[in-house]
Amino acid sequence: MIQEVINYQKVLDRLPALLEQTHFKSKYIIDELGITKPTFYRKLKNGSWTPNEVIQLAKFIDPEQYYRYQFEQEALIAEKELAKGELISNEIALKTIKDRIKK
Repeated sequence: MIQEVINYQKVLDRLPALLEQTHFKSKYIIDELGITKPTFYRKLKNGSWTPNEVIQLAKFIDPEQYYRYQFEQEALIAEKELAKGELISNEIALKTIKDRIKK
């Protein structure tokens, strides 16, 4: 566990440099995170990001990896739902969508 904490701290330490290398403007990142500009720069300086915020920042640092992760998580959820029989067939889903569009 200690090694994971050390690795996480290394990520926090590298965040300012990683964010500088992105093609996104700071204002856009701040708006997407839903925090104020002073809070953003304080967190950037102190490395006081929450784990959820770090995951959100990954979207800007490495979008391909972020969206691959999101897709994999959704696939795992779908597999669990399928195993439990909680999914509906494609035909029923399409009919439901068509019915909603007609309204």
